[in-house]
Amino acid sequence: DDGLASFAENAYPFLHAQGVPFCLFIPTGTIGSRGHMDRRAVTELAQDPLCTIGSHSVTHPLFRYQSQEVARRELRDSRRALEDLTGLPVHDFAFPYGSRLACSKSSISLAEQYYQRTYSTLHSHLNVGSVKRPRFLPRVNFCQRNHAVETMWSP
Repeated sequence: DDGLASFAENAYPFLHAQGVPFCLFIPTGTIGSRGHMDRRAVTELAQDPLCTIGSHSVTHPLFRYQSQEVARRELRDSRRALEDLTGLPVHDFAFPYGSRLACSKSSISLAEQYYQRTYSTLHSHLNVGSVKRPRFLPRVNFCQRNHAVETMWSP
C-alpha cells in the first residue's frame, strides 16, 4: 500500500527473487513525494509480470466522508493517472485505511463502477457461495497482529 519507496527498495527485490505475484496500491497524489516511489519506479515495477498496479485514490481520503462528486473524482482521476503513467489498464482499487471508517456501501458501489475488483481490510472470509459482492474482496493487513497472518507465516 501507498507506493512507499521502501517497497521498491526492500520488499520488491525479495518478492521478485521468490517469484511471488503482488498487487501494489498507489495513491497517485503521492508519487514523487518524500518517502514515496517516483514515476520511474512505478513504471519499472509495472513492467514486471509479477506486479499488478492498483489504484489507492489520488489523495488517500476516508471515502465514507467524501461527497459522491469527490469520491467519483478520486476514483476516476487515480485510475486515469496510473494508466497514463504505466500504459497498462488498472482494474483494482483498494480503499485507503481499510477500517470501518474507510468506506460505506455507497462508496463501494461507486468504486465497483470504475474497477473490476475493489478491496478493503474489513474483516471477511472468502468461501464458495459466501461472497455477497464478488467485486468487493477482503485483503489482509500485515501490519496488524492477526491470527490469520500469524498462522500463515508461522514455521
